[in-house]
Amino acid sequence: MISQELLDYVNQQLIYGTSIEEIKRALLDTGWQENDVNDAISQTTNLFPETIKPVGTRRILSKKLLILILIGVLIIGGGALGYFNSNRNRQPTPPTTQAKFIFNRDLSFGMQNDNDVKELQKKLAIENCYPGTTSGNFDALTREAVKCFQQKYKFSSIPDSGFIGPYTRTVLNEGISVVINPPPVQKTLLPPTTTPAVIPPPPPAKKTTLPVPTPTPVPVTPPPQKLPEKIANIVYDGQIYSQGPPDGYRISRKFYETHPDVYDFIIVYSAIPTNFNSANGLTVKNGIRGNGSFFPDQDDTAKYGSNGKLLGYVFIPTSLGLDAGGEVDLLEILAHEVSHHWLMFIGDSATCKDNPNSSVKCSKTPTGFRVSRDGAHWSSNVDTLVRENGVVFKNPIGGSALQMNTDGYCSLVSATGNGVRFNDLDLYLMGFLPASEAKSIYWYDITDASDLGQKCTQNTIGVQDIINIEGARQPAYPSAQRDFKVAFILLTAPGQSATSQQISRMNYIINNFSETWYQATRKTSKITIPQ
Repeated sequence: MISQELLDYVNQQLIYGTSIEEIKRALLDTGWQENDVNDAISQTTNLFPETIKPVGTRRILSKKLLILILIGVLIIGGGALGYFNSNRNRQPTPPTTQAKFIFNRDLSFGMQNDNDVKELQKKLAIENCYPGTTSGNFDALTREAVKCFQQKYKFSSIPDSGFIGPYTRTVLNEGISVVINPPPVQKTLLPPTTTPAVIPPPPPAKKTTLPVPTPTPVPVTPPPQKLPEKIANIVYDGQIYSQGPPDGYRISRKFYETHPDVYDFIIVYSAIPTNFNSANGLTVKNGIRGNGSFFPDQDDTAKYGSNGKLLGYVFIPTSLGLDAGGEVDLLEILAHEVSHHWLMFIGDSATCKDNPNSSVKCSKTPTGFRVSRDGAHWSSNVDTLVRENGVVFKNPIGGSALQMNTDGYCSLVSATGNGVRFNDLDLYLMGFLPASEAKSIYWYDITDASDLGQKCTQNTIGVQDIINIEGARQPAYPSAQRDFKVAFILLTAPGQSATSQQISRMNYIINNFSETWYQATRKTSKITIPQ
């Protein structure tokens, strides 16, 4: 590319008598393209042919041009003298410096609209751990990003807690700086010159050696971010509904056109924007007895294109997945939907006694255990949360943490642990825990509320209660399958490409879900994601 610097250099060298061949050789040796050099020489010689006259093999300045140059020097000198006098007492503005942002206090889950949290989110985004927006809210997505950062630097003194304490701050405070304001342009004062009374005869032209200009590098546009090999990109060519999910049969069959039938679950994350805001965890093949399932003999594998291998199909819309807000725990949502293959189909609706038609179980065979919210989740009147070493963990399939107080009142207890955990009855129903090791849980009849809390009657439900109603779990532990292979699909519309944020979130989910599932099942089940 021809630049003004290149044209100035060629013009000056011609004036000093340098031959065209010498100019070309110097420029080509420096890295300029031959076409750019030839064009620059051509433009210079066409614009100013009268400034160069041959004398043998050399060229000298014309007398007319030298006189014009001297007149110009006198004009510039006079202007420079006036500029110097007007600026001689002006002090230059000192340059500004860069200031470090220092994390000097602890940061934890739940903080809102906090400037330190904003700076933390910026840092975590640079570290490729945080895919969200700079909101200043220490939400679940930020907490998982902190864990990612802690795991990345493998702190030996603390666990991967998702909490910003002294050790994590020490690492964060290395190398974080922001420019407060840019340095001002420095003005160079010209020294005063004296206008001569008599114009002396022009001195002989003196050749000075100027540095050969360096060609400007051509900017290289980075290639677009690519999907990792563990993600299959399916372009959906079926009907798109604004209020419903796309055709799972069609998506799955298209997946099997290019992938082997070796997966237990297919998980679809949609990048197609719709008004459908519900995730689905669907059973494809069942074969389980004793867990309260309405269709124990279900086998829809052929509809999905599988030859009997596929167990479940999960669909996550944009609002709960790739474009979800920071308040959505992406890994908890996925653990919840995968677990619907086994849970939660026991007991009656908590409102059964008030509305006998509120669930299938109530209308047909009431069990007397009002522990179900809707035939698929634990009800909020059930104490389902898991307590480990004084830490309370949320249950991914619903319920609450309740405790009895004085005079028959009970109150809610907040979850304090990071992540989710299935309780003993969940693990028994999933086939991951033997019946002999599964502890009973409490559920409550809640009658009214006051300043003391809710008036409660405490009840229990255990494995033997479930066996009395549903029969023994078959296949039972340890024969039941506990390790699973999962395939991930990114669903796009024709002509649509996933955004960088959507790809980043897919990477985050794939890199963390196996460990999330392992901890949620309390190390009784494993999920692998093959290439």
